[in-house]
Amino acid sequence: MRKLWFGLVGSAVLGVSALSGGLAWAQQDPLPEGPGKADIPSGCVSCHGAEVITAQKRTRAEWGDILTRMLGYGAQSDAQQQKAISDYLSKNFGATPETKS
Repeated sequence: MRKLWFGLVGSAVLGVSALSGGLAWAQQDPLPEGPGKADIPSGCVSCHGAEVITAQKRTRAEWGDILTRMLGYGAQSDAQQQKAISDYLSKNFGATPETKS
């Protein structure tokens, strides 16, 4: 009986921890709102964190090359999603002459 009780308590603690982790992500989402953001979870952050994206400034062509490479690694997105992601990344994390040195 005691083992069962500890097992139930342990499961509850793990469940609350997982839930609070999801809430923390929602509160600390580093990606700005905008068209194409909804496609990022399935195409990008399912394999790596958003900080991999937010730490970079790339040209539209460079983001396109990265998306093509990620598809080769198994990212799941169709042509419409790829365009939306590329547009979103270029707008929010695009390189300018000042950032591309």
